[in-house]
Amino acid sequence: MSISTFGLNQSEHAAAAGAAFREMGRIETLMSSHRDDSASGRLNAAPRGAWHPLDGELGALLERGMAVQQASDAAFHMGLRPLVVLWGFSQEPPPSQPPPMEAIAQWRTLADGHLQAAIQLRKTDAGDTEIRLENAAFGLDLGAIAKGYAIDRAMHKLLDLGVSNALINAGGDIRAVGNKGGAPWRIGVRHPRPQQVHPQVPPNPETVVAAVETTTPLSMVTSGDYERFFDYEGRRYHHVLDPHSGAPAAQGWASISVQAANAELADALSTALMNLSHAAGQALLEKFPGAAAMWYRADGERYKSPDFQGEWLI
Repeated sequence: MSISTFGLNQSEHAAAAGAAFREMGRIETLMSSHRDDSASGRLNAAPRGAWHPLDGELGALLERGMAVQQASDAAFHMGLRPLVVLWGFSQEPPPSQPPPMEAIAQWRTLADGHLQAAIQLRKTDAGDTEIRLENAAFGLDLGAIAKGYAIDRAMHKLLDLGVSNALINAGGDIRAVGNKGGAPWRIGVRHPRPQQVHPQVPPNPETVVAAVETTTPLSMVTSGDYERFFDYEGRRYHHVLDPHSGAPAAQGWASISVQAANAELADALSTALMNLSHAAGQALLEKFPGAAAMWYRADGERYKSPDFQGEWLI
């Protein structure tokens, strides 16, 4: 993760970036499903089928996420923690083969018919938010939205401190404001299959497939099948899971970059689009004004929304 600014001296940059990093750490402490002491972790340990009080900030994020979940027919889903654990992509050592098909079938039996009702929210008479998780198939995993939210909160912290030119890069998830001394911020989109560029030489993981230049506020998040994955019996298995199948997304996308009003929304939409055809993905983007995408298939086929801010380089 990195924070770049322009127009600040070294001490000013260190103070502003430090405040932004601390804000992102606060979000992790609140929302990370990998921490037993987070709000998400405590909810995941609570009994299913009962209503539980919800932190107000977490509740607001879940409400916004539910809008994407419903609009995408659960292609984006915030309740897949048990399935994520079953596949083990976030664990050490990483997996080298799929879990038993019987285990996936058991998860699907428990989850089928409940995807949209997996996470239920309600307001109490006092105006507080409560949450109910439908059954043992579901638990909170906000990895596809909370990272974007943390980027947004970090940028707001920078802006509150008077920083007007900044770029936050969290593993390829971007939010930028202002410019770089009058020049645009230049952002490269990593090539998901660098071996396609020069098949005769070892692939360079730093190869970029597209470039984005901006001097206006921009949020962009990329999802792909090349960060956490393993190859098994001729097939690639990656960490973006399809709630409907219980297996990694199988639409053939190697990389999808989404630009949206904020990094939170771009984060959620990029995950949803990995689970959708090009046509269905376009239809989903139309439900969120200003959202645009760049799709790259594993076989090299590619698409770009007309209003996506960026150009193919290869």
